[in-house]
Amino acid sequence: MITVAVLAKEKAHFDLLITQYNRLPVHFRWFESGEHFLEHKNFDEWQVVWVIGKSFKWVEETLALLNERQIEIPIVCSTPEPKQDQRQLFWQLKVREIIPWPVHRQELEFLIKSYNEIFAPTDEQEKYAFQGSLEFINGVDLLRTFTKATSTGVLYLHWSERKGRIEFKNGQIVNAVYHQMDPLTAVLIMASWEHGFAFFKEDQFVSKRMIMLTNEQIFKECSDYKKETQRLLSTITNPNTLYYPHPELNYEEFGPNERKILREMRKGKSITMLAESYEGDINFILKKLKNWADQQFILPEEQYLQIKEQIEEQENASGIKRLMQKLFGKKEIENISEEPERESEDKVASSVLEYRFARKDILQEIQNRLEDMF
Repeated sequence: MITVAVLAKEKAHFDLLITQYNRLPVHFRWFESGEHFLEHKNFDEWQVVWVIGKSFKWVEETLALLNERQIEIPIVCSTPEPKQDQRQLFWQLKVREIIPWPVHRQELEFLIKSYNEIFAPTDEQEKYAFQGSLEFINGVDLLRTFTKATSTGVLYLHWSERKGRIEFKNGQIVNAVYHQMDPLTAVLIMASWEHGFAFFKEDQFVSKRMIMLTNEQIFKECSDYKKETQRLLSTITNPNTLYYPHPELNYEEFGPNERKILREMRKGKSITMLAESYEGDINFILKKLKNWADQQFILPEEQYLQIKEQIEEQENASGIKRLMQKLFGKKEIENISEEPERESEDKVASSVLEYRFARKDILQEIQNRLEDMF
């Protein structure tokens, strides 16, 4: 059982944890502020301090207070979709892990399962030959460090729910594991991460060689991969604009993973946001998003709102109004004479509609009376 002190100004955050995640092997206790937590003298009973807040300023001040008091307990923090500069500040304030709020069950389960590695005590962390944040070092430069040093061991990389490793033998990259990707693709994906952290552990018992390319060939593949990412982003109009699924999109035409992405876009997601949150091959998902945008499966916010408004107008139109629109087109109604000339009795009407509904005022009166009936 992991005991977690939850520092949250809004008690609703704590209530969500204890109601939604009550089956996990975690004991949560709520503290309204950093000051309230610091009044609790027995810090040894807590294994993690979790700072949660909608206000970035409040979270920053709380973290600064914990740093000032030199609290040695591992700290994680959560705010809604923290920006790059905010993330950097969190790392500087000795945060071990950043979890965007609200947290998904799978992400919290991953955090708990990775507890021994992510929140290892300081004396255990010192056993690692290297540890650092990926926000301050380029992925390829990090790999070069261990190839030049002819290291043998494993480079572990963690970023939110993402967790993988790259293995070295005498400075040669021999294998990589990330989800169910092939080893080379796993290297390309992890080398492109700009968030999270990494630590290297020397180990003589690494896997047999699964990547047959030389280190320089691997680095070139990594460079080409990132260039392809930038090229794909440049082909998408307004990648920072919020996109939404088409209001009339049939989700059943897509696979489970595609439906998951489309549902995430219902509240609006930019292409860059989706690319950053996607756990697999970024270039693969960018190609798919570009294809969806070209086919108007997903729409930029302005176009989405226009189409949505048109659909809502049609849906809100009364049944009688839709019936009248079917009987008489817009141009027909506009062309109906306000005071038509009286036709002679021997003149045959050209159409039944023209004969029966020649006066607009009568037609409007019929519509009003029918609408009053429903």
